[in-house]
Amino acid sequence: MPKLIDNQSEHIHLLKGSTVNINLKAGSDGWWIIVPDSTKSWCVITKIYGSGDYQVPVKFKLNATGAHRTSVVTLNPTFSLKPVQLTFTQSAN
Repeated sequence: MPKLIDNQSEHIHLLKGSTVNINLKAGSDGWWIIVPDSTKSWCVITKIYGSGDYQVPVKFKLNATGAHRTSVVTLNPTFSLKPVQLTFTQSAN
């Protein structure tokens, strides 16, 4: 069965500010990514749509809030696969 992402856990835990690469496997089809408005200030994706196979860097700013925080990023294919949600949890630094 084809998959939109390959070898990627759907729950990713981060300790500090970092970058995580999402490996999209779309072949010749398109995709788009949704980042919740409430987390866009610290969970940054610069390319939110495209087509084909692509490695999307997701940058996480340092968490100086004193509390854990979570962002659920949705990967949407334009072909017959279901959307994939990735949950990123970042510990306080």
